[in-house]
Amino acid sequence: MPAATPTLEQVVAAVKTEIDAVNPASGTVLDSALKLESEREAIEAYQQADGTIDLWVVTSDGARELEGDAPGENYSLYRIVCRYWNVRVGDASWEKTARTQVETIRDRLNKNAAVFRISSQVQLLAPETASIAAAGFDDVEEMLAYKAAVVLEVEARRWT
Repeated sequence: MPAATPTLEQVVAAVKTEIDAVNPASGTVLDSALKLESEREAIEAYQQADGTIDLWVVTSDGARELEGDAPGENYSLYRIVCRYWNVRVGDASWEKTARTQVETIRDRLNKNAAVFRISSQVQLLAPETASIAAAGFDDVEEMLAYKAAVVLEVEARRWT
């Protein structure tokens, strides 16, 4: 079966590029969770000298396969998850800063042709929107962290 257009790697790279474009405000952006074996490793590797962490990890959370109406028409709906960790030291408004950052990334991804229309292909089955799926505080290695996830589905097509 021929590869779908765009490929999953093209979509992950496009999302990472868009988050990187918000830098330096968006912090460190990784395109694979495999670079992190644990939350402890993330803290050690990406914590700044002042104790802050501002980390995005863009990964895939699977793909749904669908058949189209025409013979041989197939779709892959890639579910992309952008996980965010934020720890601020000495900033009384850090939760607001983190929430604002997540909203900025969601807004940047919404209706973004560089993400949803790779190869100038209009999505037919999935909306061209990103959502905040989860957000809130969590204890990460004895540190209070703000964690969030921005999710989106990007459509790919192939003909067999």
